[in-house]
Amino acid sequence: MEKEIKKLIGKRLKETRKKLNLSEEDAGKIINKESLTIRSYETGARSPSLEYLYYLAENNQDLNYIFTGIESCPKIITQEEYDGDWFKQMEKQGYKVEIDSKGNAKFIKIT
Repeated sequence: MEKEIKKLIGKRLKETRKKLNLSEEDAGKIINKESLTIRSYETGARSPSLEYLYYLAENNQDLNYIFTGIESCPKIITQEEYDGDWFKQMEKQGYKVEIDSKGNAKFIKIT
């Protein structure tokens, strides 16, 4: 199971790096490492360094999402999203959706 978790975290690290428009080489330079180090994080071969995680957090990347796959920031939703398939898909994946009076959605994993 640990291997699977590391691979999932690695996949989300890669997704996050790409969202920042960074190559493996660019990401490595930021923390004074080789691109191979970044690749090892993204394949799950190594755990990401604190330096790298700190860089991502400083650049407004959601570390909760990286580690759990659940976004920690509230999402302002439209009525169409609320009524649409998006929420149904989240519920099918095992998440309960709570919406506050301002339209913020919070996803809670059903255990």
